[in-house]
Amino acid sequence: MVKALNQDEENLLLYFESCLVDNEGLIEGKRMNEEDFKIAKQMASEGFIAFGRRSSDDIQKSVNPSFTHWVRFTEDAWDYAHGLRKRKAEIHNETIVVW
Repeated sequence: MVKALNQDEENLLLYFESCLVDNEGLIEGKRMNEEDFKIAKQMASEGFIAFGRRSSDDIQKSVNPSFTHWVRFTEDAWDYAHGLRKRKAEIHNETIVVW
């Protein structure tokens, strides 16, 4: 069982999920603050995600050198992110008025 994440951790997890889906797991480090990096490193040390910085050679050869970091999810991380997306969708669906 994965521990409950706080709001900052959940937001970062959803940002990472978007990066995995849209950018093959590459992350623009400039979009993260110091606290985000602490959270990411903690999640990685707990085995919830894999996270790291790309080598300078990879960054220089990249089409987009702003992708400075990478992330991979465990099954638990995927499950948690899916649950978050589902809850957000359910909340939004409750506020939609259908004519």
